Amino acid sequence: MAAANPWDPASAPNGAGLVLGHFIASGMVNQEMLNMSKKTVSCFVNFTR
Repeated sequence: MAAANPWDPASAPNGAGLVLGHFIASGMVNQEMLNMSKKTVSCFVNFTR
């Protein structure tokens, strides 16, 4: 039996997704907080080139 694809939105939710969903619903986490991890830090810019 194949494992569920974590990127497939139709797959069954896992523990991390359930906890994150609870935090988003309660307002503890918002989209701005989630986007912070995507921003590049200036000291690491040369490593990505």
